[in-house]
Amino acid sequence: PVGQRKAQGGRDQPHRGNVGVYILPFIALQGASPFDWHSSSGAGPDFSIEQKLGFSSGWRIGKRWNNFFIDADVSYFRNKLKNMVGMPWEFSGIADGYGGMLNFGGNFNPGSSVSILFGAGVGAFNQEIEFKLYGVPEDEEATLFAYQVFTGINFYPTERTLVSMKYRWLNIAEMEKFSARNLHMLELAFGYVF
Repeated sequence: PVGQRKAQGGRDQPHRGNVGVYILPFIALQGASPFDWHSSSGAGPDFSIEQKLGFSSGWRIGKRWNNFFIDADVSYFRNKLKNMVGMPWEFSGIADGYGGMLNFGGNFNPGSSVSILFGAGVGAFNQEIEFKLYGVPEDEEATLFAYQVFTGINFYPTERTLVSMKYRWLNIAEMEKFSARNLHMLELAFGYVF
């Protein structure tokens, strides 16, 4: 009977991996909504720029309690520019950047080894956008305010390991020559819980 009670009690305990300090390296596929180029320092018309599928990678460190968490991440992103909408011009370019975010959120725990999360964060990114029109360069670099919202699922395959799948929507503020950018990320992370 004692052994049976201990076994039952063990099943009732939350998985140790559900709480604690975690370190997560991550990679993400990243799509980006079109953004505008304010040509001729605002004197000419705006042109909409489409982007190719890109990537993001980085590290996240945080602390998770039973029903909420706080973490910080640093990451790098990169997108090749695809074309200017409706324009036949010869065009090539890149948008990339790096920065950090401070995030807060909540957890639902439907099982001892699974949690559903949602949250939001704020931070800053150093972003550079550069392209060439018929060989003529145009570029701008600036450190910009950013914010994001996200949701995802955490899996705890063992007591101390964590696999996370997450969707993130990241907004990076407007530059002098370029409008704000919206990035949509599908992220996979694998790490350790202390």
